[in-house]
Amino acid sequence: MADNWSSVTVLPVPSPETGVANPSGRILVFSPGAAAGTLRVDRFDPKRNTWTRRPDLAGGIQGAKAVAGSGGIVYIVGVTVDGRHGRTLAYDATAGTWHALAPMPTPGTDFGIAVLAGKIYVLGGRVSQCCTANGHDALDVVERYDIATDSWTRLGRMPRPDADPGAVAAVASTNGTQGSIDGGSPGTPTTLYLFLPERVWIFEPAIGTWTPGPASLRYGETGSRWSGRTA
Repeated sequence: MADNWSSVTVLPVPSPETGVANPSGRILVFSPGAAAGTLRVDRFDPKRNTWTRRPDLAGGIQGAKAVAGSGGIVYIVGVTVDGRHGRTLAYDATAGTWHALAPMPTPGTDFGIAVLAGKIYVLGGRVSQCCTANGHDALDVVERYDIATDSWTRLGRMPRPDADPGAVAAVASTNGTQGSIDGGSPGTPTTLYLFLPERVWIFEPAIGTWTPGPASLRYGETGSRWSGRTA
């Protein structure tokens, strides 16, 4: 069957902040609510092509990013309303309830986020309450949240700071340097992939090493500013 796009019911809000899919196939979209620190929650059912408004999440959070955990729990990471502290929430999508967890150590926004083997990884992003034109607000920190122990650990630094990186967990291939993000290699995700403007980087959390992956099409324009520093 040929790959193609098809239209679905439009989003109920023009500017969603973050979203996540749960194991049942439904999609949750979180958007800034009417009150500061509140998230509006909308649920999309692909089978029925319908949106359902869920109760707002008054979690005192902004700059939120969400990842799906087990048992229908969604983990939401961001900063407090004043931007001075990190904020971590566990949201029960079925019951519509939430509770606060140990706060993210480095308050920041626009970070890359991925979940791997029961742990949540936050990479880079932008310093909260600091937006400069010269890029000095970019972070290079890597922090990990352990769901089982409700604790955060600082893992070191990314290859370079980036104020808006992308990240995903995927299955590594047999040579350990490439991974399948499109489902080509079945199995449990074992590796983190970090997307920077000039190239993809592969991070092995178990040993804390970074491996340079494929360069982007714009590599010649952006150049590589990697210094070789990982900690």
